[in-house]
Amino acid sequence: MTREEALEKIIDAAKRPPSGPRELREFEAWLDGSPEYRALYEEQLELFSAMDLWEPAEPSAGFDRKLYERLEQEAAPGRWAAAWLGWMRPSFAAAMAALALVAASIVLDRPELPQVAVKAEPAAARESDYLFEIDRALQDLEMLADFEELPIEADPAGRS
Repeated sequence: MTREEALEKIIDAAKRPPSGPRELREFEAWLDGSPEYRALYEEQLELFSAMDLWEPAEPSAGFDRKLYERLEQEAAPGRWAAAWLGWMRPSFAAAMAALALVAASIVLDRPELPQVAVKAEPAAARESDYLFEIDRALQDLEMLADFEELPIEADPAGRS
């Protein structure tokens, strides 16, 4: 069990002691195993008993009226926006100026792109490719001419 889990167990037990006798014996045995946890449990019991005895001071006269007036002032429409924009205006202007400087430095300090030399293909190579494509197209036309006569007679009704 981690220390945080032990502290949570101590606080829960100080708020509401274990209900059954078996649970109470197990908790007492657990506390007997650690003097540190026993001391923390005792301190927690003292704190809760002191909190039970504490009585808060009565609010001053007109407290509710002052509270509601303050809430109305805080909740006035546009008040939060004006307050937010009031502190943001100088920082927004500074941010835009910084952004403009960064953009300008990127655009102006850009290194020139290297020029890539394009090798011109010799005219003979282009012509041989062209002739090869023409030859291939003629071969395709000859192959299509061989299919003019179908080996299977077509069904006159269009069924196969």
